[in-house]
Amino acid sequence: MKKWTFASDIDGTLTGDRESLDRLAVRLRRMRSTGDLYLIFSTGRRLDQVIEGLTVEGLPEPDAVLCQVGTEIYLAPLTRTSKPLPA
Repeated sequence: MKKWTFASDIDGTLTGDRESLDRLAVRLRRMRSTGDLYLIFSTGRRLDQVIEGLTVEGLPEPDAVLCQVGTEIYLAPLTRTSKPLPA
């Protein structure tokens, strides 16, 4: 089986067009459920903002999040008490 990596910014890249985002979220969930996709979000946001945004926007939990413009890296499962990977 082929593995895909989807890495994207969130604000203004994934968000902004609700109909398209909903269709994309369905496809991302389907690919994640079959193990075909590694999902990564990169953002300037803090982790708590990312977690809230995933819920509001209806996006699946990613495998990893690069926060604070790449200075903090978190791996799933994501919680408000998650700690970034050590430097």
